[in-house]
Amino acid sequence: MRHLLLLGLACAVAVLLIACDNDGNGADVTPRSTVSPVPGGQSPTATGPEDVCLSKPDPAAAGVAEVDAPAAGDTVTSPVTVSGQIVAFEAQFKITIFDADGNEIADVAGRSEEGQVLSPFSEDVAFSVTEETPACIWVYDLSGADGVTPVNVVQVPVVLQPGGEPEVCQPNPAPATPDLLVVDEPNAGDTVTSPVTISGQVLAFEAQFNITIFDSVGTTLADVSGTSAEGQILAPFSEDVSFSVTEETPACIWVYDVSEADGSPVQVGQIPVTLSP
Repeated sequence: MRHLLLLGLACAVAVLLIACDNDGNGADVTPRSTVSPVPGGQSPTATGPEDVCLSKPDPAAAGVAEVDAPAAGDTVTSPVTVSGQIVAFEAQFKITIFDADGNEIADVAGRSEEGQVLSPFSEDVAFSVTEETPACIWVYDLSGADGVTPVNVVQVPVVLQPGGEPEVCQPNPAPATPDLLVVDEPNAGDTVTSPVTISGQVLAFEAQFNITIFDSVGTTLADVSGTSAEGQILAPFSEDVSFSVTEETPACIWVYDVSEADGSPVQVGQIPVTLSP
C-alpha cells in the first residue's frame, strides 16, 4: 500500500507540472535565433539577432585576407576607410557593404599594392544612410571560374552613421569590373585642382574611352575623350582633365565606355572627389 501511495503522489505532481507548462507559467523560454537571406543568394543559416554579418560563402583563410580597419563593432561615417592586407589576383578585389537584410549599400573595386602575394591595401568607400544603420563590410575576391562568386571573404560588422561626406556619385548604371577598369588616381575623397590627372588601366575598344565630371545634381563640369596605351586589352592610361569652379564643389568622376548598341554608358567607374578652385 505504501508503494502505491507514493506512486500516486508522483503521478499527481507530474500532471500539475504539465498543466503549468501548458499555461505558459514557469516555462523556461529560450530566445530563438533568426534566419536571414544571404547576399549573393547563398543558403541562409541561423544567426543571432545582433549578428548583422550573414553566413560567408567562402571564408578567407589566415594569410589570404585580413582587415585592420575598421574594427568589428566600429561606428563609421562616409567615406569609411577599409584597409588591411590581401592576396588578390592581379592586385584587384572587391569591397561591398550590406545592410542587415542583405541589401547592397556600397560596392567598389579595390586594389592592393601588389598581386599574388599578401599585400597592403587601403580604400575609401562612400555610402549614404539617413539613420544609424547596422551593416556588414565584405572584403573579397571573385572566383576565377565564373568571375561572379565571392571567394576568400572577410566580414566586418559595423554601424553606419549619417553625415560625413555626401554620396555625390549617383547609382552606377553599369559598374565596371576590375578586369575592365582600374582607376589608380585620384582616390575617392581626394580634393583636386584643375587640371586633375586621372590615371589607371582600362580595356577599351580601339583604345578609346570617356571621362566625365558631374556635380552633385548631375550637371556636367567636364567631358573629354581618353586614349589608353593599347586597345582590346587592359592597358594604362593617364589624362589631364580641366574644369572650372568658383568654390569647393563635391563631384563625381566617371571613367567609362559607350555602348555600340545604344550609346549608353557601360563599364563605368566612379570616383567621388572635391573640386577646388
